Amino acid sequence: MGPLWKMVRKHLSVGQLLGFMLANAAGVSIFLLSVRFHADVVPLLKGNTSVTGEEHVIITKNVNPLKSLGTGRGNTFSQEEIENIAAQDFADAVAGFRSADFSVYAELSISGIGMSTDMFLESVPDEFVDNPEADWNYVPGDASVPVVLPRNYLDLYNFAFAPAQNLPQISEELAKAVEIVLHVRGSRSETFRAHLSGFSNRINTILVPDSFLEYANRAFGSGHEPEPLRLILKTHSAGDAAFAEFMEKHNYRVSDGRDSTSRAAVFLGAAVGMVAAVGLLICFISMFLLVLGTYLVVEKNVYMHSVLFRLGYSPWQSAAPYVAVVSAANLAVAVLALIVVYLVRNFYVDRLGAFFADADLSGFAGLYSVAAIVCVGASALSSVLIYRRIAGIERSLA
Repeated sequence: MGPLWKMVRKHLSVGQLLGFMLANAAGVSIFLLSVRFHADVVPLLKGNTSVTGEEHVIITKNVNPLKSLGTGRGNTFSQEEIENIAAQDFADAVAGFRSADFSVYAELSISGIGMSTDMFLESVPDEFVDNPEADWNYVPGDASVPVVLPRNYLDLYNFAFAPAQNLPQISEELAKAVEIVLHVRGSRSETFRAHLSGFSNRINTILVPDSFLEYANRAFGSGHEPEPLRLILKTHSAGDAAFAEFMEKHNYRVSDGRDSTSRAAVFLGAAVGMVAAVGLLICFISMFLLVLGTYLVVEKNVYMHSVLFRLGYSPWQSAAPYVAVVSAANLAVAVLALIVVYLVRNFYVDRLGAFFADADLSGFAGLYSVAAIVCVGASALSSVLIYRRIAGIERSLA
């Protein structure tokens, strides 16, 4: 190995090697940062901070005044439409909102403060309810009906209604102590006691167990189950282009701004992919320049390699010093790129945390394997090219 290392040290340009390493480090940093940024940001735009990657969206139809005048139910979903949505690749599960087929008047009281209002009730299958309590069920004859409210209802009361009416603010724990009486009027009348079971971040409606509303519609309604006005969809692909195209084609609306954020996620994913491609292109060009520089060193030492081959050296032995230099350079590049990505990510993670308080941005370990794959892949490709050139010199001597 002595003569080979002397040849490499004599003709190797340290400046060229450092230039390659800096250029390649820039490319690898861009690529790794794109991968990490995509993994951090796109799930947040999709509304997905869960491990399973599933999310729930509410689907409605755009209101057509000519259809809805006089009925209030001109934009329902037929069974055929529900089955069509369920058949799509992006649909994991879909169900309609069951609405009360009767009128409801509610009386609420807490600590001597009371109010009353007309109320609407809806239900969805239990699997779509956020973390239902153990009592989330109803059997005819039960003493109380559990109710779930949207969390923003409590926020509106605490930060808008209560200050304007000089009323006390209510915490979630205190809200669960509210006494609720439901006066149901339909084909006949009855009074039910109810209690607040919790708050939902997912569904913006007043929820009761599906078992209660199924019973109540039969007992107090018209006897005809109305078609749903809204659907709840469990999906893992709300940010995909196919999802957005399907909703636009059928003139459906996705609640909570998920239609716009899903499209933003699609465009951001495409943009990040283009940036990652640019990073890989820079890596490829810098690797090509390094291999080209190595070729020049080999060409300067063709005679010495010829002598070594006659002395019994194999092409792999002759290529070993060049391969070692290239591999060491690629390893240094990977380490430098990881340091750059770590520093840049720390800069934007704090800002993401301010916008997405529930986001899990702790993951970084997965990037090590990506960097290792890039390093090993570049080293292996460079080694093969160098070996083939040196093997060509041996064949020319035959």
